[in-house]
Amino acid sequence: MNWKRIRESKRVAESIKAAIVETSSHISDETMKLMPLSVFAAWKPDTFYETVGEVVVYEGVKYRITQSHTSQANWLPSEVPALYNAFATVDVGGDEIEEWQQTYAHNAYMKGKRVLYKGQVWESLTDNNSWSPDDYPAGWMLIDNYEL
Repeated sequence: MNWKRIRESKRVAESIKAAIVETSSHISDETMKLMPLSVFAAWKPDTFYETVGEVVVYEGVKYRITQSHTSQANWLPSEVPALYNAFATVDVGGDEIEEWQQTYAHNAYMKGKRVLYKGQVWESLTDNNSWSPDDYPAGWMLIDNYEL
């Protein structure tokens, strides 16, 4: 084995990972979906997250930071959508569709966006839609041609 080559490859891989972490706020959702969890930084409490859009991983899910803040142990990414936007998709009939999550003005669904909500695919009929299909049925259309 060529240990020098192995060490150099490891250094290159580590520098690539560092660059990805540093620039994760500029990675498109489509590209992020293809990247393994291991290239993103793990979420940690008591950490200042300055860059909106930065990607962190918590309990096996990728999250984008939605506003600058210092993380706290009781503000978990899975529980505070005002600070973290989960990036979770499911394969629905060959399409990757996000699972619906509560949104706010900064991350509301736009017209035409499809989501999985309670096992069904829904399409937003309006821009800036932050309500669930149950809470605002007029803002959503059920797409019934998907097989789950």
